[in-house]
Amino acid sequence: NAHNGLFLTMLLPTLFLIYTLVRVISTGKWDLLGYCIPFSILTFFLVGKLGSAVNYLFEIALVSAWATGVVIAEAQYHIPKGNPLRLMPALFLGVGICFPLHVPHFYNQWSINDWAGTPISSSRVMTDELAYRLKEIEEPVLSQDAGLSLMTGHKLVWQPFIMTQLHQQKRWNQEPLLEMIRNKEFKALVLPINFELDTNLSEFGLWWTQFDEEMVETIRTHYRVAPRINPAANRGQDPRWVWGYHSPFGTNYLYFPK
Repeated sequence: NAHNGLFLTMLLPTLFLIYTLVRVISTGKWDLLGYCIPFSILTFFLVGKLGSAVNYLFEIALVSAWATGVVIAEAQYHIPKGNPLRLMPALFLGVGICFPLHVPHFYNQWSINDWAGTPISSSRVMTDELAYRLKEIEEPVLSQDAGLSLMTGHKLVWQPFIMTQLHQQKRWNQEPLLEMIRNKEFKALVLPINFELDTNLSEFGLWWTQFDEEMVETIRTHYRVAPRINPAANRGQDPRWVWGYHSPFGTNYLYFPK
């Protein structure tokens, strides 16, 4: 998936980042890049680990790319002309462009995996259908996927599901949100889980940590999952294609008040 693709894409730049940090420490010459490296690492380790993993890599990815550029640029001054290593910048540029898109991987057999999640035609059709339905719905709409809100002209509603961790630590009170759900103030919900089909939180995989039992039960009680207008054909009995809007990035389910 796209997350794995980003992690693997960052492996080589991370080596340059480590090399740059070791060099700065050993020489004692702290420049702007040298100061940014430890701060980016601290940011990665100190932020709350709940939600999309790639979101915690923004700063460290930026600094890693910066370090890569600096090391490659400096290498050109130390590598004699005519040395094949001077082709490194062009090589890294080509790898940087191609690697996140289509890279070989090994899952029982060698194959090409689309780690950028290039949408297939059926995914685009489903996204268009969901967007069309959301455009017809009045405010407010609570969407776990903020991109859908922006795409359909809805105002962004703060997504408190990501605050589950703080709620568990008694640092955030989710009761006002639960009360809004009980009162059916949201005209629609867009969530990555079908709570009517999936009854065991531990089976939700990536998303289950964003919802505690009270939140799930409140949504189940006051909202229902709306089936798709045009369920995908030839997909067997997979409920994602009947109820959900499946795409390479996951499945979204549309909820309406009961």
